[in-house]
Amino acid sequence: MTSKRNLIDYDKLMAAELDLGALRAAHALLSRDPRQAIPQLEALAARGSTMSMLYLAHVFRRGELKSPKDAEKWHRAAYERGALPAAFGLGAHYYDAGNIAEAEKYFSEGVAHDDPRAMFWLARLYRINFGNQKNAEVKNLLERSMALGHVRAKNRLAFLLMRGIYGISNVPRGVFLYVSSIVDGVRVANKDPDSPLLW
Repeated sequence: MTSKRNLIDYDKLMAAELDLGALRAAHALLSRDPRQAIPQLEALAARGSTMSMLYLAHVFRRGELKSPKDAEKWHRAAYERGALPAAFGLGAHYYDAGNIAEAEKYFSEGVAHDDPRAMFWLARLYRINFGNQKNAEVKNLLERSMALGHVRAKNRLAFLLMRGIYGISNVPRGVFLYVSSIVDGVRVANKDPDSPLLW
C-alpha cells in the first residue's frame, strides 16, 4: 500500500482548467478526427492543462492510435500534476503489461481516494493472482466499489456470492445482486455508455 498523496478528482480538475472552451472543442473533435485533435490537446497540455493530458492518455490507451508508451507518458504527466484518474490509468497500464506490483501500487492509491474503479480492479487483480488467499480483501473492495455505484463490481460480487465463495447463506444475495446489476447496467449505459461505472 502506498502512502496517500493529495490527488484531485475529475470535477476539481475541470474547475481548475484555464481554457475550458478550447479544451471542450478539442475533446469534441476527438470523436470525429482524433489525429487533428491530438495537436490541439498537446498544445493545451504544454500550457498546463491536466485534463488534456488525461484525454491524450485515453486516445493512446486503445483504438486505432493505441500506443501503450504514449498512454503511460500522458498518464504519468497527469499523475505528477495530482490527477486521481491518472493513478487509475497507470494502474491499468501496468495491469495490462503484467506488472502486478506496480498495478497494485497505483490501484491502491486510487482506493485510498475512494475511486470505485480502482477498488474493482484491485479486487480483480487479487482474485486472479492470489485466488482464495485474499477473499476477504476482494469482498471488501467489491462491496465498497458497489456502494459507490460501480456496476461491474456489483456483478462480480454477485458471481462470487452465487458460487458460494462466501458461504451458502450468501447465495440468495448473489442472485439478487446479479439481477440488480443487469438493471443498473442498462440504466447507466442508457444515460452514458462511456460511464466509468461500467468499466
